[in-house]
Amino acid sequence: MNTSTVLLGGPASKPGRKHNKSPQVKRGVSIDSNLASALKAQGDQLAAGRTKTFPLDKLAPNPDNKRIFRVGLSEMQDVLQMFSDAPLVYVEESGHLVFPEHEDLHHPTALAWSKRQVSFYTRIRELACSIQEHKGLLQPLEVFPHDDLFMLNIGHRRWYSAHFTGIDKLEAAVREKVNESALQSATRRYDENSKREDLCLYENIESANQIAVLMAQELGRKPKQVELARALSISKSEMSFLQRILTAELSEAEMQLILDHELEDLRTVAEICRLSDPEQRGEVFQAYIKHGNTVARNMVLRLLEAEDGDGTLSVTPPKRAVQIKPTKGAVKHLVTLLQGVQPDLVAGLDDQASPKEILSSILSRLDDFDKE
Repeated sequence: MNTSTVLLGGPASKPGRKHNKSPQVKRGVSIDSNLASALKAQGDQLAAGRTKTFPLDKLAPNPDNKRIFRVGLSEMQDVLQMFSDAPLVYVEESGHLVFPEHEDLHHPTALAWSKRQVSFYTRIRELACSIQEHKGLLQPLEVFPHDDLFMLNIGHRRWYSAHFTGIDKLEAAVREKVNESALQSATRRYDENSKREDLCLYENIESANQIAVLMAQELGRKPKQVELARALSISKSEMSFLQRILTAELSEAEMQLILDHELEDLRTVAEICRLSDPEQRGEVFQAYIKHGNTVARNMVLRLLEAEDGDGTLSVTPPKRAVQIKPTKGAVKHLVTLLQGVQPDLVAGLDDQASPKEILSSILSRLDDFDKE
């Protein structure tokens, strides 16, 4: 990955050139909902004398960090023509950062990006605009010495975004790596990353697995599920799904499938991991990709029901589910309950519709939420 400083080329202002203005980010709005705590942390670090300014080309990404850049830095620089005579990102004389929206890019690479990659581009654009507006970072990076560089521990997205702002120096808090165990470092990175809305399932699994391995090394045994849940600060139910995935020890090809096809439903992947046969898992993963969560989970149930004692598939079809006719009173009671806990599921329902139609509408909306 290219870690050199990007010099924003081209004239500071190009009269007559059509471009989209970057979003005007208000202080404390849009970029970081925890701005107050971030500024307090920065103040504490400055007061302790631990925050220093580093040239951008002296900072390097940490290979132990499980967050991934959906678009590589070199690829993003190429798409935005950063090293050409007419870069698409530049700073006007007024200090305003011009950074086109994705819909205004015509590069074939950008046009082929997935939804996740487009979302990544948008977030980098917003973060770069915030950095430029505030003439630096609202919250310093965290680094540790590594050879003649300083390795990032926290702040990879901010480091990435800074390459498109014209700012060639960033503030960072220096933490000596010897003062912190690998487990502590990995846990803090996970805590920082998990606060971001765009943390994908692949990154979640990889980070949890890394922390589980480090905990086992430190404890001298495999960590209990409750211990790992506490380290990750997640609920028991979420940890139960994660534990099933970690126990299945998915192959690199299966993990790559999750990443490439942007599979995001933790429960569905955990259900697939109930299958011990890699070929069966592969078939269900393909069903998940093509037809969605519900089809994949139902396929898992059918495969598990069809297995006989020696692990082979039985030709006996799965039992047909018993159909129960919903009553008007039961459905009305269900609607009342849902209005208190999940009003979106019952909003705008037709009161004159039959109980079956109302129930069908609720189940359809629930399935849509599940796919999201």
